[in-house]
Amino acid sequence: MPIPLPWWNSLSAVTHIHERLTILGYICLAGLLLTEVLAHIYGNRRDALLVIEESSRTETTSKQHRDEIEQVKKEYEGKLTQLNSKLSETSNAGTQTGKRLAEANKKLTDLEERQAPRTVSAAQRERLVPILAEAKSAIASIRATNSTAESSSFAEELREVFLAAGWKADPVFYNMVVGVPVEPGVVMVVNNVSSPLGLLVQRAFQSVGIELKGAVNQTVPSGTVLFIVGQKPVD
Repeated sequence: MPIPLPWWNSLSAVTHIHERLTILGYICLAGLLLTEVLAHIYGNRRDALLVIEESSRTETTSKQHRDEIEQVKKEYEGKLTQLNSKLSETSNAGTQTGKRLAEANKKLTDLEERQAPRTVSAAQRERLVPILAEAKSAIASIRATNSTAESSSFAEELREVFLAAGWKADPVFYNMVVGVPVEPGVVMVVNNVSSPLGLLVQRAFQSVGIELKGAVNQTVPSGTVLFIVGQKPVD
């Protein structure tokens, strides 16, 4: 059985209500459509705002990261500068140490050379003998101070060189006179300044870097060269 509604049996009333309800339906539909449109628009706006907010957060985070990286970079550059400075100081110190070490080594070498005994090396002997052999009939008279073993040893080596060159060389005569000084180094004594024999000997020893001091004594026989071997000179 139909539910009785107001004006159910009145044509004009039912028609009027139908028209009003139809219009209301259109209004509701329009409202629904408007609501959907507004919901869509605000939904898009919400998404846009979310993107903006996320972008802002990302930018803030990125800025923080950049600041942190910049801070770390500055700290690293500072430490690197300090390290380079220390390396430079170390390098300079090493250079100075190297120079001082080189100077010390040079002084030590010079000291060792000054303290090393005089000797005639194999190379010097090889060069001396052929030159001195140009005067095989000559006589070498060698005297030496007996105050040092070094002087005695060097005198004996000189005698061996002259013997190898064909000279006559008697055993070394050692100075036994107390209180009579012998000049340092080696003195070559001939009977005149233009003695060919003296010039030959001087040329031979100069060629091997052995210094001979010259002296003249007319009591020295012709054809004889007197050598006086004193202590090693002190520079």
